[in-house]
Amino acid sequence: MRKITVVGGGNIGTAMLAMLSKKEQYEAVMYSSKKDIWNETLKYKSMAADEWKGAWGYHVTDNLENAAAEAEYVFITLPSFLREDFVYKLGRHISENCKVIFVPGCGGVELFCKTLIKKGAVILGMDRVPCVARLAEYGKSIEFEWKNSVRLATVNKREDLDGICSELSDMLSLKVIPLDNYLSVTLTPSNQIMHPSRIYSIMKDKDIHCEFDHNILFYREWTDQTSEIVFRCSDELMALCKKLRAFDVIPLDVHYESDTPEKLTKKIRSILSFKNIRSPMVRLANGNYVFDVSSRYFTEDFPYGVFILKSLSEICNLKTPMFDELIRWYEELVKEDIETNSDSRNSCYANIAKENGIFTREDIFNFYNIK
Repeated sequence: MRKITVVGGGNIGTAMLAMLSKKEQYEAVMYSSKKDIWNETLKYKSMAADEWKGAWGYHVTDNLENAAAEAEYVFITLPSFLREDFVYKLGRHISENCKVIFVPGCGGVELFCKTLIKKGAVILGMDRVPCVARLAEYGKSIEFEWKNSVRLATVNKREDLDGICSELSDMLSLKVIPLDNYLSVTLTPSNQIMHPSRIYSIMKDKDIHCEFDHNILFYREWTDQTSEIVFRCSDELMALCKKLRAFDVIPLDVHYESDTPEKLTKKIRSILSFKNIRSPMVRLANGNYVFDVSSRYFTEDFPYGVFILKSLSEICNLKTPMFDELIRWYEELVKEDIETNSDSRNSCYANIAKENGIFTREDIFNFYNIK
């Protein structure tokens, strides 16, 4: 059997494990720090269905060597702020020609995989996640809606990409489309625009400790104001794509088939798989809710999303007033965290490109092999 490892037992990782476990030709392995929580049978269902099904035959381990050894594919679904350290550890155990796939592949992952490349691994990233998923109970049950297609790019060994896409299409039961350049993954207008825009539209005139009488439906209560911010971010991103010749990037208004903010609001509110997704909030003893600033919406989508887009825009001498507005708000939000915690992940974001030797547009072209 061919060994396929999934790293991270969150929403996407668990959904991928359920999908892989249905294929008898694969040995599906989950690498999770909480292995004792997992059931032998994973319950799963479509978000639109009532009937639960079962997936079994997978193996769960908290030993990275066991998880990675002789794996043909390793899917990494960890949050962006955990990936760099994990990649360093993974490099000790993977086999030559292992395909390491980041799901999704944004967040600057391509900048810290040199060790894996030296070991002969193929580094790839999906432009978007293959499904919308929500855990019902960690290690026990998951509901998800699988997508029809994703796009995939590779950092190295471009000659292998078409064959990998064909193999993944069968493995994951969706169409996997090859991209010419990894930069198109880095610049895909997904959560790195959508989440910060939504959070900011709700909180920009409020104190972060502001209490709400209910947990706001993140998408179902989407507003035109949010869509207007999204459109402004999208315009700035597409200007960057043009400057960097990233012509494979699909504009957000095209992806959602919405050419005005009002149409985008209507579209977002209508997506069935988004229906019950709530905001990253915690409930207080008094029954009210406040935003949880430790959630991935804050710790990932700002520092490993908007900030990277801003860094690349600065290199290209592009003005980005909406990115700047989001960044100013976020910096004020995490100011205390930065000042009091020198190891804070929020203190390591702004110049990720420059910290990796990318100072000019020509450096970007050379790094991504753009002609």
